[in-house]
Amino acid sequence: AYRREGDALFCRLPSCRLLTYHRPRLLPSDRGGWAISYEGWNTNPKNGPKGWHRMPTWGGRLVENINQATCSEILRAACLVLEPAGYPVVLHVYDEIVAEIAEGVGSIEEFERLVTEGIRPLIQWAHDWPIRAPGGYRAKRYRKG
Repeated sequence: AYRREGDALFCRLPSCRLLTYHRPRLLPSDRGGWAISYEGWNTNPKNGPKGWHRMPTWGGRLVENINQATCSEILRAACLVLEPAGYPVVLHVYDEIVAEIAEGVGSIEEFERLVTEGIRPLIQWAHDWPIRAPGGYRAKRYRKG
């Protein structure tokens, strides 16, 4: 759900957390009609200099923001469950969590169970979502995927 309050546009995520779009505007689109833009902090040199800039957006990007923010909340919940269970998280990369444990401690099966079932109390808003964490592996060094 979206709502505008003052000079901000808010998007309420399934968790009830809010995404904020600063100083939203409807401006004429180069494709005809109107387009949404907002002021955001640019960190990508491909999109111009760093700093606050007016940025165009569209439906697909708004959905991407919702998806990435929601997945991030699920990943953070998994990190919070893994730590006290003896899997100290040393990094996470997109959709992967890396824990550093001693040889002979823990198991991939327990790790995957904690990530899929152990997070349920922390993300009750997604209680019936089919969250899975297959494909875990154990190694002496990290490798992407």
